Amino acid sequence: MTDIRGEVAAGVQDGVRQLLADDKLVSAFWATGYKALSEHASDNASQWIGRRILTWVAVSVVMALLAWLVKSGAIK
Repeated sequence: MTDIRGEVAAGVQDGVRQLLADDKLVSAFWATGYKALSEHASDNASQWIGRRILTWVAVSVVMALLAWLVKSGAIK
């Protein structure tokens, strides 16, 4: 009786070696990964900047409102 687990493992290892030997496939794999990570990083960066801008605008509006209320005498 043959060791099926050993045969399957050997077959998987051979398949992985064949895939890694294919330069075109490996290049396409890394290019796709780079593109996905670049898009993800740029999306997160723009969202981070957008949140910071929105926060500063909200703080500025609240501060201007408080200053106006104090200046107009509504808040003593």
